[in-house]
Amino acid sequence: MATCPSMIVPEVLRKENYERWSILMRHYLVAQNLWDVVQVNEIPGQGEWIQKNALALHSIKVSCGTEMFNRIKEMDSAKDAWDALAEMHRTPFYHDIVELQEVFSQDVDDLQEETLGQRETLHNLIGEGNIDKVKQFLRNNPNSRSENILHSAIHVAITAGKKNIARYLYKKTPQCLHGDRGFLLLQECINKKMFGMSLNNLFSFCC
Repeated sequence: MATCPSMIVPEVLRKENYERWSILMRHYLVAQNLWDVVQVNEIPGQGEWIQKNALALHSIKVSCGTEMFNRIKEMDSAKDAWDALAEMHRTPFYHDIVELQEVFSQDVDDLQEETLGQRETLHNLIGEGNIDKVKQFLRNNPNSRSENILHSAIHVAITAGKKNIARYLYKKTPQCLHGDRGFLLLQECINKKMFGMSLNNLFSFCC
């Protein structure tokens, strides 16, 4: 059975092409009589099943781009790998969050580990939607109120539709962030139908 990516699917899996990729990948696995091991995660104790699992898993992995491969590279079950890829693309706001993380991680190599941890923790708290936890975290971690962390946090809050948290973070953001990037924030608010966001805040972004 061929394992060359170009002979399995026309393009490797990236964050924006999962739907097309999964259809073509499933067709390939069915044609190669490997789809059954993707559907069942129990090892019958037969050498044939073990071989088919290895072939299916390898086909899935070599058909992934670097980012997606890194998320499943330690898995040894074709079903687990398939389900993991499906789940991460079913997650609400997945594509928006990934794009925002890419925008604000250009200087990630220059940030200290502590700062990276604070940013990740803050984003997770925003995702939970508990504004009290967000406030407490910012009080306990003064460094987390830096320009880069707060600015990306506002985008995450807007993207996730956490209106109260977005308003609160905006008030905590340095004034220097209320200028050129205001148009991007305004567009995100409109896209997410957050029309209740204070007009004063929206206008000040564009000042």
